[in-house]
Amino acid sequence: MPVEPKLLLESAEDLAKGDSELDWRSAAHRAYYAAHHRCIPLGRLSGFDETGGSVHRNLIDTLTGTGDRTLMSIGYMLEQCRGLRVKADYRIELDFPQADADTVVRQCKRIFEKAESATPKPAE
Repeated sequence: MPVEPKLLLESAEDLAKGDSELDWRSAAHRAYYAAHHRCIPLGRLSGFDETGGSVHRNLIDTLTGTGDRTLMSIGYMLEQCRGLRVKADYRIELDFPQADADTVVRQCKRIFEKAESATPKPAE
């Protein structure tokens, strides 16, 4: 059964309330991927190339390079979240406080809000 990005974000919110660093790292990971998947349709509308190089970098570059203030803002927020997700996933020798998880979840929620306003509405 497919999973919607919003469900990933809800799961991340629950994990961020956990009481262990593993929960917080998992929250950052899950929130970032929720936002990444939420932004893919916006990227596709802007010429996002899913075939070459780093898909994550390409999506961020596509959004930040559109010239559209909303999409650029989303791209920069996604980049910030990606940085914290990288810290959570790959820099396990560093502390990952709950505040970092909260930051990623909060930013990803803002990405979802902005993405909703930036998504073209179907013609009626």
